[in-house]
Amino acid sequence: MGSDNELEAERAYLADVRAAHGAHVDRARASARRLGDEAADAAAEGIRDIIDEDSEADTAVRAAQVRQTAIRAMHAANRVRELEGQGTALAFGRFSTDDDRHVYVGRLSVFEGDHTLLVDWRASAAVPFYRATPLERYGVSTRRQFHFGDGGADAELVSFSDDLLNLEALDHASSLRGEAAVLASVTAPTTEHMKPVVALIQSEQDAIIRASADTPLIVQGGPGTGKTVVALHRAAYLLYDQRDELSDRGVLIVGPTPRFLRYISNVLPSLGETGVLSATPAELFPALRGHTEPPEVTKLKGSNAMVDLLNKAVRDRQRRPAQGLRLFYGARRVTLTTATCQAIFDRARRTSTHNDGAEQFRLGLVDALVDEVYDPSFFSVEEATNTFIVHDEVQRYLLRHWPTLTPEQCLNDLFGSDALLRLASRGADFTPAEIASLRRPRTRERDLRARRWSDGDIPLLDELESLLGQRATELTQSARSRERDVEDEFELAAALDETDTVMSEDGTVLRRKRVIGTLDLDDADVRSLSDPDHADTSAEDTGPDPGTLVDRFRGDRGAMVGDVDPFELVPDDVDDLGSEGVTVVELAAGERTFRFGHVIVDEAQDLSAMQWRMIIRRAEPGCVTAVGDLAQRTLGVADKWRDIMPDVGPINEMQLTTNYRSPEEVLRPASEVLKTYAPGLSMPRALRRSGIPTSLRSVRDGDVARAIVDLLKGHSSDEPRIVACIYPDAVADRVARACERAQPAAQELGFELVPMRAGDCRGLEFDASVIVGPEAFARDPAGRTLLFVALTRATHWSAALSLSAPSADLCRIFTHRSASG
Repeated sequence: MGSDNELEAERAYLADVRAAHGAHVDRARASARRLGDEAADAAAEGIRDIIDEDSEADTAVRAAQVRQTAIRAMHAANRVRELEGQGTALAFGRFSTDDDRHVYVGRLSVFEGDHTLLVDWRASAAVPFYRATPLERYGVSTRRQFHFGDGGADAELVSFSDDLLNLEALDHASSLRGEAAVLASVTAPTTEHMKPVVALIQSEQDAIIRASADTPLIVQGGPGTGKTVVALHRAAYLLYDQRDELSDRGVLIVGPTPRFLRYISNVLPSLGETGVLSATPAELFPALRGHTEPPEVTKLKGSNAMVDLLNKAVRDRQRRPAQGLRLFYGARRVTLTTATCQAIFDRARRTSTHNDGAEQFRLGLVDALVDEVYDPSFFSVEEATNTFIVHDEVQRYLLRHWPTLTPEQCLNDLFGSDALLRLASRGADFTPAEIASLRRPRTRERDLRARRWSDGDIPLLDELESLLGQRATELTQSARSRERDVEDEFELAAALDETDTVMSEDGTVLRRKRVIGTLDLDDADVRSLSDPDHADTSAEDTGPDPGTLVDRFRGDRGAMVGDVDPFELVPDDVDDLGSEGVTVVELAAGERTFRFGHVIVDEAQDLSAMQWRMIIRRAEPGCVTAVGDLAQRTLGVADKWRDIMPDVGPINEMQLTTNYRSPEEVLRPASEVLKTYAPGLSMPRALRRSGIPTSLRSVRDGDVARAIVDLLKGHSSDEPRIVACIYPDAVADRVARACERAQPAAQELGFELVPMRAGDCRGLEFDASVIVGPEAFARDPAGRTLLFVALTRATHWSAALSLSAPSADLCRIFTHRSASG
């Protein structure tokens, strides 16, 4: 620590920084007030011009002027909020160069005239502060880190520590920089939210934060290596370094759980960045969730095999016409031959998405019908076109052969029909049991908006949206008629289930029972339903009416003719919104096809193949950073990231090797667990020791609460400490009740108990942890992975309470005394 005189000198310098920053904030406030007044005046004048019919002002020009003035005022107000949110403890420290220059580094840049008082931590000029080591000094002779007292962003400087980077003056050239400051941080009590630790970023972390954003970056890091810190600070750095590129595209952060996102929620705003949207994978597609399903079904839905299944399911809804189209135009009978309809169908299949093809098929049929009735002496093309567009026979034909679909409709129909599931899985590598596990009762059309989907369904809905595309604006029809026609069409599709149809490879019906129900299907109908490419040219009649094509979904995906919202966001509007005062977060929320300038994924090891596809679709090509730990993967053991990721071309892999969270004593049993299921993965080295070994004791079921309190009594708590009680699902209720009983005594001792499932604690940290029922984890690789996760959450000490006599293997894990691997 420096002398008192040096401390006072640093405080005086930081006071100058605060004063200069405060003056800048005052100027920003004044500018925002002026722009706000101008916007109000412009709006009032524009309203007067619109009301005044004699005004010569161009209304469109006036509206544009008002809008641009309002945008400038909004941006100025946002900037004031960002500046005010930085607080007064702006500096992290300083470094001194070989030529005796002092460069101060902090949350943002602060100037006094032409003189730079403080350099933004993301600027290239700040790199030496984070990168300099005795082996590579970057011209730095010493580095000083500031330590502030309580008070958060407004705390006072209480001390500082210096790193001497002169190689000859150090005993160990490979020492971590700022070790004293790091140790002070990791031994401080945890809080409900993650603390910004930009001042403590280490050299290997800084290299990842500033790595090129042109190639997908994969960061492998064991527990406590700062993966989340790196991910968040990389987001802030990219928003600073690529402000022009990302100002209109923003950054998406994907985290595993809502609790995790709340935990990290205050970091980015504290770094001055707000152009970030955070979400869990299940929140990337806006569907009503809440349906639960067995884990094996979720795993199946997350597999790559679903890609081909969904592709086939969509193609199965495109049924090549087996008959032509006949209808009346007034008193005149109009006929399109089978060959004509098939040719239109084949052309439509060249489009990129299902709904685009449906629109092309519809327009092609309407154009062909108009050609059939064309009469140059008495004819209105517009009238004929409008008549055919809404003609019931045309709508029936479209619904039977190429209906427009939403993702929800398509998945609801697929999982609700044995026939459609069998068709979609034909030739795929699914077992009958797997196909049966996907089956779920179909929701009626009128209730589909209220259907609850599972988390495993969300990536499937997103995949279907990419296959189906946007729906064209469709027809106005009553809700009752719409529902009746859709249900009739689905009854036709589901009828195959009730015919016990057996077919040969070429589609020939070999056996068919009587249809149970009201539908009367002949052999041609069954063949047409079973084989979308089947064509029976012997008949021109349309066969049983499947219903009328109608708009089956309103609201989120668009309105109908005569019901159009003039303010509805459409894809063509996206490029215009960035210059019209719409924030990135608002834009991304309103436009499903929005691509972020960069996507950062935390705890990426547990993404399924389908979740990966959903996330990649939301990023500009190559602009993805994924951080995680393969040792904590619960979907199956993997040694390489390539094995669990989609093919995105070349990737840049980097690794974090030091655990800053847990002492060596906490990591020892975790290292032993890791060897049992993933011996090829290495354990990060601990930065410190606590002197408190991780203990294992056996307790009776009814004594868990008392055992927890006894553990706490053995540990002093000068400040309130957060202790996680982590447990497997098998004992969830018992442990939760035990924690509730133990909570009053724990609080008297200065501790707060947090009961938590092992599967929910990834990415979180606590002052201490008590693992209840470790023997239940040790039965299979998935359980041992969760035990590994549970054992690596504590920053001070950890203990385990076995609810039965511990096995020899479990005892060996907790009594091993060698250093972590």
